[in-house]
Amino acid sequence: MKIKNNAKKIASMFLAAALAVTPVLSGTLTANAGGKLDEPEAGVYYATDYQERLDLWTEASKVKKQITDEGIVMLKNEDNALPLKTGAKISVFGKSTTKGSVFSSNSYTQKGFSVNPELVKFYGDNSRSGDGTASMEHGNYTLSGLITGETPVASYDDTVKNSYAEYNDAAIVFFYRSVGEGRDAPRTMAWDGSSYKINENSNQPVNGARSKDDHYLQLDQNETDLLKHVNDNFDKVIVVMVSGAQMETGFLDDVNHYAYQPNIKAAFWSGENDWGYLGLPSILKGEVNPSAKTVDTFYRDFKLDPTWQNFGNQLSYDGNFYTNGTSGYAKAYVTYSEGIYMGYRYYETRGVEEGTDAYTSADGYFHGTTTKEWENWYKAHVVYPYGYGLSYTTFTQEIVETLPEANTELNKDGTIKVKVKVTNTGSVAGKDVVQLYYTAPYTKGGVEKAHVVLGDFNKTKMLQPGESDTLTVSFKVKDMASYDYDDKNGNGFKGYELDPGQYTVRLMRDSHTEIASVNYKLTDGVRYYTTDDTTTNSTNLFDTVSNYLTEEVGKQYMSRADFEGTFPTANVKLTAPQWIINGMNEWNSSRDSSLDEGKPYYTDKMPTTGEDNGIMLKDLFGLDYNDEKWEKFLDQLTVDEMTKIVTQGNYWSGVDIPRLGVTKEVNTDGIGGMFTYSGIHSDKVGSFSATSWGSQLLLAASFNKDLAYQKGRMIGNEGLWGGAKEYSKVAGYYAPGVNLARSPFGGRNGQYFGEDPYLSGTLAAEIVKGAQDMGMFCYVKHFGLNEQETNRIGVLTWANEQSMRELYFRSFQITVEEGGTRAMMTSLNRIGYEWAGGSYELLTKLLREEWGF
Repeated sequence: MKIKNNAKKIASMFLAAALAVTPVLSGTLTANAGGKLDEPEAGVYYATDYQERLDLWTEASKVKKQITDEGIVMLKNEDNALPLKTGAKISVFGKSTTKGSVFSSNSYTQKGFSVNPELVKFYGDNSRSGDGTASMEHGNYTLSGLITGETPVASYDDTVKNSYAEYNDAAIVFFYRSVGEGRDAPRTMAWDGSSYKINENSNQPVNGARSKDDHYLQLDQNETDLLKHVNDNFDKVIVVMVSGAQMETGFLDDVNHYAYQPNIKAAFWSGENDWGYLGLPSILKGEVNPSAKTVDTFYRDFKLDPTWQNFGNQLSYDGNFYTNGTSGYAKAYVTYSEGIYMGYRYYETRGVEEGTDAYTSADGYFHGTTTKEWENWYKAHVVYPYGYGLSYTTFTQEIVETLPEANTELNKDGTIKVKVKVTNTGSVAGKDVVQLYYTAPYTKGGVEKAHVVLGDFNKTKMLQPGESDTLTVSFKVKDMASYDYDDKNGNGFKGYELDPGQYTVRLMRDSHTEIASVNYKLTDGVRYYTTDDTTTNSTNLFDTVSNYLTEEVGKQYMSRADFEGTFPTANVKLTAPQWIINGMNEWNSSRDSSLDEGKPYYTDKMPTTGEDNGIMLKDLFGLDYNDEKWEKFLDQLTVDEMTKIVTQGNYWSGVDIPRLGVTKEVNTDGIGGMFTYSGIHSDKVGSFSATSWGSQLLLAASFNKDLAYQKGRMIGNEGLWGGAKEYSKVAGYYAPGVNLARSPFGGRNGQYFGEDPYLSGTLAAEIVKGAQDMGMFCYVKHFGLNEQETNRIGVLTWANEQSMRELYFRSFQITVEEGGTRAMMTSLNRIGYEWAGGSYELLTKLLREEWGF
């Protein structure tokens, strides 16, 4: 029998996880005294922090409320419109207010607000206000245009209108967008009149659309009319956008935007949540001072973003399908033609290249506005930068110490540490976020480099007026290295490098606004090798994937040397060369094992199996992974047992092997909070209840590492309490998700941490550490290049290795190297033509050998 030589390694990893997380309760511990026991007692390896389940729920609710309080971004507060006065009488608008994840009138009345009851009744009565947005099925398809469900202004009757006079201290208008797993946000507002699955006849605007050429993440006609209606009846209008991604917000600052209204005095953005947790009402009242920051760049016109050209179906029916040689889902492809210039990396870099001179746009260049004269290129294209968010107070930040000292030579293995003093200079208590970015030296035509990259962040404690807090932010010098996959600097090496020159470390309010900076120098360039072989000229793993765009499609990746000339164009209905067809045919549902012969993971040597060495799983508790006792233990497994361990999942891990003390353990979904599946778990687990955490974007926007750890620990505690039957405890958790918001139209953006890999990986690593401290392993997902839902099952993803390593794989790398995650979930797409879950380069060479998973 021929078995791959890493089968035992895979088995041992699964068994190590099963041992480490055998979760049992201890009824003798007080709150916050749980975690891993020094020695197992009667099969107990981990103990909960709480003696009663109710205590756990109470504390988890407190953490959730803090995440909500710190995760809602205040984008605008003109004329100090907020906070509202005590007892303010408010009118709340928007059909989406009927959704519990958007609005709850009870949460406002609890905070002393008087909420217009006529509007609540109006929106709750579908016969008066309409049915709202459409329901969508879960699937692997492209959405056509989708109605927002907003009520037409013509439906507002006199009973509603006459109620405004009494509740006129402020009007709050909610706009809601929701997509999700299996479906991306529509980039069109056209449909065929009956189906929300796009097809050849999707050519008429959906109800409420301004135009079929608009998209789902801009305000439609009904929403635009509503804003005017509210503006005409109220002096103070507050806009709240609840969405799994940023929305177009030009209407908040551009007087010539089609939806602009002068009485919009304040605006917020938030991910979905249970709004019974009083987050926004507390902020509006002033009990909570907003401290959240944007985790995506709010650019003005989504159609002008580099990713618009190559995403989803390429804005053409089946436009992302190869025209030849393949069938089913294997026809679909996507090209990351923008390279590393995604999100703020593009806008901040191009803004520097374009300069600060006044900018004039051509007629019709920006969709939705007639404005042509702008302060500069950046202001024309960006409404709110990455890391932006307002507060009710003001802060100063100053660098008080740097290590090493400014203007000194960098040590390639060193760490840059910056101490920042933050002082509350306003009149109310609040928290502030410290953001540290870096700028590496760039040579035109050389290695691609963004102008600024987030290096670290931290958040203050609650600061009273006049109070200060000194925080340390730091990153390794190595973190500033760029991955030169095609030897752009001509030094004969392909890999991680630091070019010689000046390196600038920037203390910033957001990705665009600098507070202070420190310069360092590097006299000689530095190479970083990913293996012990320091003689190699290349550490690349994905050359075939990297070179597809340039060698087969005949296009360039976008380059800082010529943004305009290399700006991506759509790759519609390409023809697949024979080598891609051959590769895809190898990775169909059935794979010929002979294809593995000669591969580095292949062996024809049979491992030892079925031995009786008298070693039980509990005997390995606390042993190093490389301890020889592991090998003797694994030698006891039969081939059938090994096969089951590595192939049987579906929300379970491990198998029951009583003779070895190995047990089958429950795994659960999901990113918004653990839940079980009735057809998979109910008869084994029993009743199960866990905290619903809302959109992961709330935690991301908090920029709070401690909150991320607390969330993970709470989830770990909930896993220990589990359900009520035989398999009641939860050992594995299918989260967190760390794919990036490459495009605002990504269907699962609300389950991730935004566009930056460092923020994503760092917060996810804290969740992992918190959960693992309570014995739960986290399947960090979806590895990798899974930034869209359209045709996600089998879509061929093409990107260059620099963008893979610096952006899309970087967040996963941090969860491994900093978080120590013990589990990883691969994605359903392909890296090139090879299924991600079967990629030796991805899972062995990169994940295991380079990162040490």
